[in-house]
Amino acid sequence: MSFSRFLPLYRKQGVFYKLKMNDDIKIVAISKDINGLLVRFNGVKGSINCPSLVKMIRRIVPLPWIFQVIPYGEHKRSLEGILTELENHRATICNLISNTSEEKKDYLDLLLQYSNCLSESIILFLKIVTLLDGVSNNQVNYKWKDYIKDEDRFEESFESCCLLGDRLTMFYKKLIADIV
Repeated sequence: MSFSRFLPLYRKQGVFYKLKMNDDIKIVAISKDINGLLVRFNGVKGSINCPSLVKMIRRIVPLPWIFQVIPYGEHKRSLEGILTELENHRATICNLISNTSEEKKDYLDLLLQYSNCLSESIILFLKIVTLLDGVSNNQVNYKWKDYIKDEDRFEESFESCCLLGDRLTMFYKKLIADIV
């Protein structure tokens, strides 16, 4: 597995430090990649759930020329790609756990929990997007009550993921300080 987006240098207070071991580089690269997947997921989520003035006006006054179709099919494919990449990273994390020191194992365990939680959230959101895609193509009857229930379940899952993310960020800063 290549980590082409990561340079084996870390900058701290204006000085570049070379990372010590190959596993350290992999751990940092996986962490950055998982953060990148979160950013991509938030982009998809934001493009679907983003409240805007135009959408608020559209709900009150039906102006069809203002309405812009949400490409649920594209978002569905994007979410499936994110899930695939996340699964690959989880497999790499499991391999790294067996070969690292105890303090890095704690970090990798937390990273694995976070990636599992993020994966669960993405799966719940993918279910919603798939059903909305079916509704937009007149293939599925997705009731408003079911949508609200699914959205609440997703929000609860994503909130727990964010809490884990806060803990992970603290661990990450400590790990980087120990590596350098």
